[in-house]
Amino acid sequence: MAGIVRRHWLATVPMLLLTILVVGLLESGRPVVYDASSSLLLASPEVDPGRFPDSESTLRTLAERLGGSSMDDELGWDSDDLQAVTVDERTLELIVRGPSTSETRERLADVSEWIGEILTSMQAAAGYAPADRIRMRVIAPDPVPVVDVAGVFEASALIRLEDAGPADANPYGSSASTLRLLQVTASSDRGQQRLRASVGDDAEVQVHVDPRDPAPVIHVTAYGLLPESTLNAVLAGQRFLEEEIEARQDRAEVPQSARVWLDPLSRPVEANRLTPLVGTSSLLALAAGSVLAVGVAAAVDWRVRRRRPPPPRTAPIDAH
Repeated sequence: MAGIVRRHWLATVPMLLLTILVVGLLESGRPVVYDASSSLLLASPEVDPGRFPDSESTLRTLAERLGGSSMDDELGWDSDDLQAVTVDERTLELIVRGPSTSETRERLADVSEWIGEILTSMQAAAGYAPADRIRMRVIAPDPVPVVDVAGVFEASALIRLEDAGPADANPYGSSASTLRLLQVTASSDRGQQRLRASVGDDAEVQVHVDPRDPAPVIHVTAYGLLPESTLNAVLAGQRFLEEEIEARQDRAEVPQSARVWLDPLSRPVEANRLTPLVGTSSLLALAAGSVLAVGVAAAVDWRVRRRRPPPPRTAPIDAH
C-alpha cells in the first residue's frame, strides 16, 4: 500500500491536503476550555482564656463597689437608696428606692449607666481589647416602681454580664454547615450574578464542598476560554467567599477575636487545558481522508494495471 500511495502521489496528495484543510476548519471552530481550582480551609480563632475577663470575679468587684462607702460620693445618694444582691455568678439585682415614681425610675437608669461606665473603665484599665470585653445587659430596664408601707417607692432590675468569647459571640463556626451555607450562596442566582459581574463571560466559577471530608474545606473551580481569565476567575471566587463570610459576621456583630476566616490551602499556578489537542470530529475526518486517499490510489493503480498490455507469450522450447 505504501508503494501504491508513493507511485500515485498526484492522486493522494490532493486528498490529504483537503483532509488537512477540513481538520483545520473543524479545529478553528472548536473552543478550548481551561480549568483551575483552589482549596480553602475555614479556620477558627485560637481561644486563649487568659485574654478574656472573668465574669464571676468582675461581678464580685461590681458588687463590692456598689456596697462601698465611695458610692455616696460618686452618686450622691443615701446608702439605703441602693441595694445590690448577687443572684448568680453572672447576674446582679439592683434595688433602688426614691421619694416618687419618676425619681425612682431615674435613679435606676442612672445607676445602670454608672455600672456600665465602671465595667468599661475596669476592663480598659486591665488592658482587654474592646472586642474581648464583657458586655452588660439590663433586664427590665424601665420597671414600674411599687410603694411600700412607709411611702417609699422601690424599683428593681437585673444586670446580666455576658462574655464576648468566640463560643458565645459567633453563630458561624468552623463547620460543614457554614461551608454549606457559603456553597448555597455562591450557587444561588444572586451569587452567580455577582460572580459573572466579576469574571465576565469568558469564565465560570463553581464552589464545591465534599461531605466526606473531615476538615472544613471548600473548593473553588473555574472554567474559562483563556488561561488568564480562568486563573482570575478562581481568585474572584475566593474573594466572593471571603466577602460573604465577612459580611455575615458583620451583620451578626461578631467581634474580631471570634471571627472565622478562609485560609487558602492551595492556589493554582497555571490553568490546565481540558480540551484535547485534536477533537473527535477532527480525528474522524483525518481517518476518513486517509482511507479515501489510499482508496483513490488503489483505484488508480488498478486502472493502470488493467490498461497495461499483457506480456507476450513465449513458445515452448522443443527439446528435439
